[in-house]
Amino acid sequence: LHDPSGETVGINLTFHSVPADTSDATKAAVERLGSQLALTSDVVFSPYSSTLTHVLAPKTANSIFTLASGASADDLFSLSSTDTKFRRYKYLIGLAAAASTYMHPLIELLRVSAQKQPLNITFVSAEHQSFPSAVCRGAAKQAELFGIPIVGNHLMNKTGENDFPALVKRLKAERSSSAVVVCSYCAEVPLLINATIAEQWLPGALVFTTCVNPGLPAEIEAVHPTPEPPPGQILSNYSWYLTGTSTWHEALIGDDYE
Repeated sequence: LHDPSGETVGINLTFHSVPADTSDATKAAVERLGSQLALTSDVVFSPYSSTLTHVLAPKTANSIFTLASGASADDLFSLSSTDTKFRRYKYLIGLAAAASTYMHPLIELLRVSAQKQPLNITFVSAEHQSFPSAVCRGAAKQAELFGIPIVGNHLMNKTGENDFPALVKRLKAERSSSAVVVCSYCAEVPLLINATIAEQWLPGALVFTTCVNPGLPAEIEAVHPTPEPPPGQILSNYSWYLTGTSTWHEALIGDDYE
């Protein structure tokens, strides 16, 4: 780095590790750390979590640059008063797209497809977490704008002990046959997919907000092994389709890679 006169200056980088969860203990640790960093740092990189950034930002983002490298929940950056939006924190800078826009390409795809046949959409959201809930709210608003019927809106509980077989039965009964959008993180994905396999039911599209975990297929295969494929063929209980800014990995297979 260079100072205004052009002289090279050094910087000190300090890394702090916190658990990859949003428990009360982790939030308390991030809050204490934020109070410390506000006194000792010039720039802070927030955790890869909108929920934890909500805890950090009040301590740092009104006094020093705080870069939200992974956090993208809309309400981190702006607040609404009647019809006016204003900046929530003076120095909080987001690097990712706003969470409310994550599913806009999917909704646009459904809008185009709806010109050929009637479609509907169902949302399953982890409402207690900032990022997933913002994704589902933004997608629902876009679906309403395009006139795509929303036939269901289900919430996951805070403990994570969700009854996914029962949820799949409800989705099946609702005739959620076009698209089911799941706004969550990786933990719920294999549980829900295994429930759909057990119920022998899938919608036209089962969409997850964010989960590009190379170990995901193995978690599903451990419960529902795929039969041995014929020679020269790939046989799977499921196909993976990655869109947007997802990182491809060879463990994620599907016809879209042909």
